[in-house]
Amino acid sequence: MSDRHFPKADFYDCDSDAEVLQHTSPDVAVEHYLDGFFTRGTTVGEVVRPVVVGCFRRATVSDAFKERLAERVVELIDEAYGESEYAGPDGDQDVDGKHAALAPARAAVDAYLLNVTIWQCERFAEVELTTEHVEAMMRDHCPEWFEEVTS
Repeated sequence: MSDRHFPKADFYDCDSDAEVLQHTSPDVAVEHYLDGFFTRGTTVGEVVRPVVVGCFRRATVSDAFKERLAERVVELIDEAYGESEYAGPDGDQDVDGKHAALAPARAAVDAYLLNVTIWQCERFAEVELTTEHVEAMMRDHCPEWFEEVTS
């Protein structure tokens, strides 16, 4: 079974409570999930079962959050300037300067966000697999699970 039956996602997982997402393909997510059911003497037939695969994508940083970051940058600059020897005698700043600084601050925030990894993810879809689908997927992905053991 190929990935074409799954929506494109950054991560896949079969654990609805997963705190760390690490599987970048559905077959690896299913393998990891089923692997937890293997114990000494367990057969593949006892382990293969229906599975729900969650599809996750990295969250998109909201425009509102980006705007708050840009405003914070301008506030930090404004405070530092107000405390410097370059400010007026009462630390007064030019309000127009703050407004003019917002556009470049927004650009700086956008540039910063292009170079960081967004770790928050959102589950946007799930795919239910029958026992037959799971078995076909694992036969393709983990053929060694289905090899006859000879003593």
